[in-house]
Amino acid sequence: MDKQDQPAPTVPRIHLASLGCAKNLVDSEHLLARLATAGGLVGAPVEEADVIIVNTCGFIGPATAESLETIRDYAAYKREGTCQRLLVMGCLVQRNADDLRAELPEVDGFFGLDQDEAIVAACGLEVGPENGARLLLTPHHTAYLRVSDGCDNRCAYCTIPLI
Repeated sequence: MDKQDQPAPTVPRIHLASLGCAKNLVDSEHLLARLATAGGLVGAPVEEADVIIVNTCGFIGPATAESLETIRDYAAYKREGTCQRLLVMGCLVQRNADDLRAELPEVDGFFGLDQDEAIVAACGLEVGPENGARLLLTPHHTAYLRVSDGCDNRCAYCTIPLI
């Protein structure tokens, strides 16, 4: 049994850290809505969370470094026993899942892009249908709208088509 398949609390308190670009923020908002709809208590302070999710960025070196530092910082809550599960998602996982698994054994699950259902299940919640809802993390008078996921050109300097 993988660590991510172990039972979670009945009603998990969930903290999500969204790093990187506005696309990641929109992905986080969609995931939070699915988690809340499934019965999770989203928005828990990190020190009170049963499940911590880090939505990573792997686009440029400093963003990768920030993601790794955040994961390591949050792993302390797991070592202390205040957090039962540490899950990592996003484009850094999409690009480097095998390396991350080897480097971060304290993480219970790694999820690439478009794996919201697996994340909901890893939180111990029943997966329901996707309805497009978002739990907005921006001020009430603003929200990001995703109009594309990048291009499919293969410019030597750009990693977007790889993630």
